[in-house]
Amino acid sequence: MTSMKKANAFTLIEICIGVVLGALILSGVFRLLTSSLRVSAKGSATLSNAQATAILMAQIVNDLHGVWEVSQMLPDQEANSIKLDFVEESEIGGVSSFSIIYDVLPSRLGVSRTRRITSSVATNPEIHTFCKGFQILDCKFRRIDVSGGGIGFFIKLKTGTPPNGTEEFEIKRFVFCRNLASNSTLLGW
Repeated sequence: MTSMKKANAFTLIEICIGVVLGALILSGVFRLLTSSLRVSAKGSATLSNAQATAILMAQIVNDLHGVWEVSQMLPDQEANSIKLDFVEESEIGGVSSFSIIYDVLPSRLGVSRTRRITSSVATNPEIHTFCKGFQILDCKFRRIDVSGGGIGFFIKLKTGTPPNGTEEFEIKRFVFCRNLASNSTLLGW
C-alpha cells in the first residue's frame, strides 16, 4: 500500500492574497514617505528663508551700530532703501569715509549692499547681494527720533521662497544708532 504524503506548499490563491496584501502595505509606506519628504522640503525652504533674512538683518544692525551720519532721512520718513555714511581710520593713517546703500534689486529677488569709498579717486564699489533668489516682499527703513535727541531705525524685512513667495518670513527690529554723535550723550559717552 502506498501512502500519500500531504504537500506543504501554498496554493495559488494564498500566493495572490499575499501579493495583494504586500502591495497594499508597500503603497501605504510609499505614501507616508512621499508626504514626509514634501513636509521636509517645505520645512527646509522655511528654514532657508528665515536664515537668509536673519543674516541680512544682522548685517543691517551691524552697519547701523557703526553709522556716522543719517541726515539723508528725515524723522519718521520711511523708505525702501537707505544710505548710511561712515568714517573710519584708514590703513595709511588719517581718516577715510565711505557710504553703504541698501536697496532691493529690481527683480525683487534679493537686497544689494553697496559700499562706496567717498574720495576724489574713482573706485569700484563693493556690492554684495543678500537673500539672493528669495522674493523680497517688503523692505522698509523708518527713521525714529527718540526723546533726548537720539536717532534709531525701525527695520522691517519680509521675504518669501521662490517662485511665488508661498513660505513667508518676517523680521521687525528697532536699532539704536550707537555711533552717532547725537546719541553719545544718551549713552553716557
